[in-house]
Amino acid sequence: MRKILCLWICLFCTTFIFASEKYNYIEYNLEVEAAERLFLLNKTKESMEKYKAVFSKYPKAFAKHCFIAAQFAGMRYDTTNCIFFLRKGFINGLHWKMISQSKHINNLLSSDVNFKSKVHKIYAESRSVYVKKINLELRRQIVNMVVADVKDKTDPANNPVKYGYHGSPKYIKTLDENMSRFVQIVKKYGYPGEHVIGVADNELDSFTSTKPHSITAVLFYHHAYGFHCLKEELKIALMNGEIEPREYALIHDWSYEKLMYVAYIDSLRANGVNTSKYKQIVYHYYYKCPVDKKQYYYNMSLQKVGYSTDTAYVNLCRRQIGMQSLNYDSLRNKFAIENDIILHFSFDNIL
Repeated sequence: MRKILCLWICLFCTTFIFASEKYNYIEYNLEVEAAERLFLLNKTKESMEKYKAVFSKYPKAFAKHCFIAAQFAGMRYDTTNCIFFLRKGFINGLHWKMISQSKHINNLLSSDVNFKSKVHKIYAESRSVYVKKINLELRRQIVNMVVADVKDKTDPANNPVKYGYHGSPKYIKTLDENMSRFVQIVKKYGYPGEHVIGVADNELDSFTSTKPHSITAVLFYHHAYGFHCLKEELKIALMNGEIEPREYALIHDWSYEKLMYVAYIDSLRANGVNTSKYKQIVYHYYYKCPVDKKQYYYNMSLQKVGYSTDTAYVNLCRRQIGMQSLNYDSLRNKFAIENDIILHFSFDNIL
């Protein structure tokens, strides 16, 4: 398996040459992690300097990373660095409503009138820059797909109890149509990631949250073949800074998990086993593509199905996409709780 991983790394790097000649966003994510680690080790000055160096070096910064850095600066009542990180965040889609959820940034806002005035002015200016630089028409198309997904998923007429094991045919049809259309868009225009169509934003789109995460991810979470139909494009998006490593890993693992679950339940039913105790609905999609045998393990999903017990190998897989190790995940989760700071933005502290 490790030989396979080494081959994959070589292919990954080869793909990168064609994807982006100047910036490697796998390296960006590793550098952001290094900056975060420094802060957790109480090396505040070094952490702030590292964050500023990374955000200055790479033209694309993820809004969530800027927000985390701003919170760190807020914890130390460092208004200068907090303003620097917030400006970067606002330009990349960070919404004011997220700022209002941060204890440490709000402490600065309430204690320093000049700081508050500056931040409000910067937000107004940066918000305008952000909205102008994203592709609003492409965003509208993707948002419409997500709206259709959510609408049919929550429609009482499509109640899982009514359709039982197979789920609603109407909802499955919506998922298939969404993924078919989405694949066409990606093949034609490239992956519509965070820096192309922006992040979730309930000001631009009334149904979404203000947490700085991807809009497109839900299409993958609800259609198990999405990852496999676009695995090469997702790889390029990862290296070009359009998808964050944790999201890539979750899409990957969730896809395999859902297909594994379908195969398991189908096998039980084929042998006459009553599967009514299994609550998760099995969706048999019509829009499909070939599925490679699972080779990489990130241990990222809600149900934790198909997790690898080889933690060293999991960490190696994670490292190759610029993602934190399992042990570091535990460390940062503990730090977030003890210091009342937001380090995760969706799915029970997974993303």
